[in-house]
Amino acid sequence: MGGNIMAARKKNITINGKKYPVKEFDYNLVCDLEDMGFDMKDVEKKTYVYGHTHDRGSVNSKELGENVQERKYNSFREMIENELLPYALSIGITEEKFYTLNPRKIKPYEKAYHLRRRMEDENNFWLGQYIRYAVGSVLSEKGEYPKEPLLKEYYEDLDLTEEERDNKELRKMLMYEEQWRMNDKQLGLPEVNIK
Repeated sequence: MGGNIMAARKKNITINGKKYPVKEFDYNLVCDLEDMGFDMKDVEKKTYVYGHTHDRGSVNSKELGENVQERKYNSFREMIENELLPYALSIGITEEKFYTLNPRKIKPYEKAYHLRRRMEDENNFWLGQYIRYAVGSVLSEKGEYPKEPLLKEYYEDLDLTEEERDNKELRKMLMYEEQWRMNDKQLGLPEVNIK
């Protein structure tokens, strides 16, 4: 597919006898079209651009025109500069990179941003757990700070096979059962034998 894009970039298109270089439909092209007098509010009426936006699956042309009208911007460029670019910058896309993208190409950046935020949130949760243990170990005689990282066992388990995980769970269950039996014995309760 990359070869087709490169080939398309080298081609020209003739409109009304005038040759124009073929460009990828991105924010730069939309701004260039506006600079040449193309009104983005009427994008649905421009058959070639309308078809191209739908074919690329990148820009909903009706929505594009409505957004310019609804937000009372004088141009699509103004809407980009006031809404789309600040959003892109907030999710980590540089200004240079932004102008080479279209909405479809921004989606992975957006997903990555939300994934990073979720990971930061989880990290903050675990930090809170460590703080809770630290405060608890100072304020309570029985409180104890963990001797190992809280997620150590979880990460170790990731490398185990399913059978190894099952055996580990079984050993844990037997250990808990033995502890229960010892507690019952210390309390003077009769031993329970399940057969």
